[in-house]
Amino acid sequence: MPWAETSLGPFSPVFVNDGLTLDFIDTDEDFPVYHFCFRVGEDEFDAILGRIRAAGIPYRSTVTGPMNMQINTDYGGRMIYWNEPDGHQWEMLTVSYARPPRRDFLHERVIDAPRDRVFRAIGDPTHLTRWWGPRGFTSTFHDFDFRNGGAWRLDLHGPDGTTYPNESVFVEITPSKRVVIEHLGSHHFVLVITLADQDKRTKVTWRQIFDTAQERERLAGIVTEANEQNLDRLAAEVANVSINPQGAS
Repeated sequence: MPWAETSLGPFSPVFVNDGLTLDFIDTDEDFPVYHFCFRVGEDEFDAILGRIRAAGIPYRSTVTGPMNMQINTDYGGRMIYWNEPDGHQWEMLTVSYARPPRRDFLHERVIDAPRDRVFRAIGDPTHLTRWWGPRGFTSTFHDFDFRNGGAWRLDLHGPDGTTYPNESVFVEITPSKRVVIEHLGSHHFVLVITLADQDKRTKVTWRQIFDTAQERERLAGIVTEANEQNLDRLAAEVANVSINPQGAS
């Protein structure tokens, strides 16, 4: 099971599937045999909290500690914890801190070529200009300094003739393994491209990270298909790349 990339509080969450997360904690304190957590709506939270208070059940704002009868609002929602008579601990919350809203788009593609050839299609501007951008786009490079901290300025030309100036920085380059690009300007994002061996082929992971979940949601209808088209064009261009002993194509 994949570990979460980030966690909040004392837990390390493991995502089992879209509906179930297992949270692990390392603590010296006594801990209930089971800890049940339920995500509820705002109205449901108010109704359940009202029944807890009416029944005189003590609750707290943190997973361990005194029953302070307070509500935790640290993670953008509301949560409380209480103990059942059998010793088990219950939790309810309105926003899942273990599953923050996504800010990224994640795509994967297996290309029938070794990593060196795929990397060459990314790092060589002669090849890159042929596939960068969605289907039907062309590009004009003005600056292309393919090194850590190097600048990349280009114009993307849409099928309708519209030109889109782009400015980016190569944040990290690990030859034949990883390229990290920060796109500057109004649509700020970080693109992480990783290459991994898969038999004699290359698994390309394309992760585009926006600043907020709202920005991701706003652009989802455009970006999802555009990224897939970019990978289509990359795979097609790799077929034109050959690596000789001197590394030239």
